[in-house]
Amino acid sequence: MLLFAFTTQAQQVENNTTSPPEAIPAANVHSPKKAAIMSMILPGLGQAYNRKFWKMPIVYAGLGASIYGVIWNNQQYNEYSTAFDIREAGGDDKYAGIYSTPNLISLQNFYRNNRDLSVLISVLVYALNILDANIDAHLYNFDVSDDLSLSVQPTMMNGFSQFGQNRLGLHITLNF
Repeated sequence: MLLFAFTTQAQQVENNTTSPPEAIPAANVHSPKKAAIMSMILPGLGQAYNRKFWKMPIVYAGLGASIYGVIWNNQQYNEYSTAFDIREAGGDDKYAGIYSTPNLISLQNFYRNNRDLSVLISVLVYALNILDANIDAHLYNFDVSDDLSLSVQPTMMNGFSQFGQNRLGLHITLNF
């Protein structure tokens, strides 16, 4: 009897039809392309379009820090490069007696590598800003409801055996 009650309930659940999802009104349509273009023009503008204002300081902090790294490392590179050029020309640079010529070459290479790395980080932060705005616009109307449930019910499956007999099975429903 209990098995019969479960199977009829499972069949009732399968026969229930749900209405199609309601269409999103045209006023609420969020354009990922528009968000990406806005972030390309002015970093952080796509985040503002997506109403994620808290992300804007993160974007500007990342870009500001990486651009500061580019500028500072370039200044250091130019300083040691100028000192090396003066020393190679036979003059006295401000690092005479502090750094040897191989040390100046090593410092030039160090700051040039750091400058190049900072440029790469700046480009990555800029690209992540655009990517974040695009993805966030795609997920703008995503329903984040509290109904996360898993339902497991026994059911009878018709005609799945080699002799056409009914078999007992499980009906699993995941709501998210």
